[in-house]
Order: sequence, then C-alpha cells, then structure tokens
Amino acid sequence: MLSGVDLARVTLHAAREAAKKCGATDARAPRRRQERVVRRDGRDPQGFAAVLQSLMADRAWQLPAAGGTVLDQWPDIAAAVAPQLPDHVRAVAFHPENGQLDLRPDSPAYATQLRLVSDRIVAAANE
Repeated sequence: MLSGVDLARVTLHAAREAAKKCGATDARAPRRRQERVVRRDGRDPQGFAAVLQSLMADRAWQLPAAGGTVLDQWPDIAAAVAPQLPDHVRAVAFHPENGQLDLRPDSPAYATQLRLVSDRIVAAANE
C-alpha cells in the first residue's frame, strides 16, 4: 500500500500518461517573464549623484578634468620636488575618486626616491 509522497508521485505519473493519450502536450508551459517598466516622473526618490548627473546631462555641463590637469602638469610638479624626476618618472594615471596618482619610475632607484619624497610630491601637486 502506497502513502504520502509515493502515492502523489504515482498519481502524478498516471495523470501525465492520461494527458499524453488524449493528445495533450507537455502540461508545463514555460512562464513568460513580466518585465517591469520604471517610469520616473521626477517624484520618485533618487540619490544625490543620480540627480546631479541628470542635471549636468540636461544642461550640458562638464566637470573640469582634474586628472588631466595633474597628468599634464606632472613635469612641473616633479621638477618642483627634484630637478631630475621629470626625466626618470612618468605619471601614468590619476584616480580622482580617491586622489591617487600612479607613477612609473625608470629604475628601482627612482622608485625608492619616490617613496622618500612622496610627501613633497603630494604637497607640490596640491599647490
């Protein structure tokens, strides 16, 4: 005598076989995903950054490229720290979100020198 899960499994199998004999196809049709369309009418809460970006896009405003100016001014910044630095150290990237300036020295000796004068480089770049 079957009971519980085994009885349900046998009953389901029998129902599927009966449906196949009657010409029914797979009883489980794939579900369609309902996509939600989000419409913003200006009254929904938004983050400050999103509001600021949309405002800048609407008015065609542009932020000054802080990273570009630091990279462009690297020879002057380096020369203010040490006259030989611009010839042996290149500025390769600036990350404005955290203020990180990536430098590429020609040799390990200049990498060591950069570590020693890093505070002076920061001060010169801030000026």
